[in-house]
Amino acid sequence: RLLSAVAEVASMRVFRAQLRYARGRVRLLMGRFDDGLVDFAEVGKAWPRHHDLRFYTGVLRFGAALDTGRAGGDSFPGLNEAALEFLEIAETWPLDADSLNILAMVYGSRAVAAEKRGEDARPHLAEAIRAYDRAVTANPARGDYKGNRAGTWLELARRMQAKGEDPRDALQRALLDLDGIVAGEPHYLPFRELRVSVLIASVQAEAAAGANPQASSDKLLADVDELVRRAPDEPRYREWQTRLRKR
Repeated sequence: RLLSAVAEVASMRVFRAQLRYARGRVRLLMGRFDDGLVDFAEVGKAWPRHHDLRFYTGVLRFGAALDTGRAGGDSFPGLNEAALEFLEIAETWPLDADSLNILAMVYGSRAVAAEKRGEDARPHLAEAIRAYDRAVTANPARGDYKGNRAGTWLELARRMQAKGEDPRDALQRALLDLDGIVAGEPHYLPFRELRVSVLIASVQAEAAAGANPQASSDKLLADVDELVRRAPDEPRYREWQTRLRKR
């Protein structure tokens, strides 16, 4: 009887943990991040090493931090908490590419939060790139990870240029990622749009350095022409094309 009673208590604890876990997931979808964290903290007492629980706890912390920033508060402390959650996941599950990808996104958001504090964003962007490197290594087939990394290289390049540094190497790294993605997914226009942004920055950086930007200019115009061909009703693309052909 004692064993039966113990088993019944254990079963009820598991059942309650499952209910709170489910409720936490629903609250995540509803954007009720702080409430979801309360649920997951309770579930964590029963399942301290549950992967999905840790993962969604990190996502909740990330969402709560972003909400704080949107409300005018300082999101930096909350982003640090989210980063720590995903770093711990990476230590236990080093090939969890999704967690590494979100860790990189947290670092990218932390760069923006650092700037709002008057601090240098570049170290946080460099951390984001290192996390994307790990995500790509863990799952090289995911083009979105490479696209995210390329976008982060572009953001780093812009900060470098603002500080009087030469951003061309960072821009070249972004293009290496994007060239492969665009070749593999030519119909997905956001990647080609991002490459247009990188090429614009490359033309400006090459001209500023006294280099000949003709090759980048030709590639830029070819990309914009391709965007117009694939989406002729998009006014932005036609505007870009008109501006470039006037040069």
